[in-house]
Order: sequence, then structure tokens, then C-alpha cells
Amino acid sequence: MELKAVIATEEIADDKNVRVEWKLLTDLLVTVLAEATEKLGWYSQRWKVEVFQNIMNHAVRLNAPGWVQYSV
Repeated sequence: MELKAVIATEEIADDKNVRVEWKLLTDLLVTVLAEATEKLGWYSQRWKVEVFQNIMNHAVRLNAPGWVQYSV
């Protein structure tokens, strides 16, 4: 399996003068900047889902000491 490394660093630092750097390994085709940008966009969306899931899991643990059933 051949892997490609996509490394991206923010151009502008945050308030604490910290720039985020992402390092992504993929087996997908990445030969031009547009393809790398696409893969980073996918990773960004995936990260948002992970953060949301962690927040929801934490909220459920704090608010309910047992099984919780939610209805929609």
C-alpha cells in the first residue's frame, strides 16, 4: 500500500500565536493542491463529527447515571 502525506499549516496564528498543523496520511490519490485541499476538507468535517460525538457522550455521562432513552 502506498501512502501519501498531506501536511497543512494555518497561515494566520490564533490569539495565543499558535498555528494548527494537520498531518494526514491517505491512500487516496493526491497529486495537486486541489486534491490535497479536498482531502483536508473531508478530514475537517470528520473532526467536527468527532468533537460533537465527544461532547454528546460527555453530556450523557454527566446528566444520567444509567441507561438513557431518547425519543425523537
